[in-house]
Amino acid sequence: MPNGEKTGKPMYDAKNVDSRIYRNRERLIEEFFKTFNQIKITRQDLMWWCQNVDADSINDPTLIEYFPKFSVRKEVIDFLLKIKDLGLDN
Repeated sequence: MPNGEKTGKPMYDAKNVDSRIYRNRERLIEEFFKTFNQIKITRQDLMWWCQNVDADSINDPTLIEYFPKFSVRKEVIDFLLKIKDLGLDN
């Protein structure tokens, strides 16, 4: 049932990251894991994604594997870029 094809509901409840005000990076990371809780990645994986994300990441094979739907992948990249802007774990 990928992408909610049989239920009519999207697989991920993606929210527009720019429409919310995040006080800090920890809140944004928490929101990422809450929004995309269907995937099981570690915080270390998330930081790696954030470190390596750029405008061309929309076609990244790993992100496509985790997020096959284009609109969701775009939302994920928005989150990753925002986290990257706020700073990465050391």
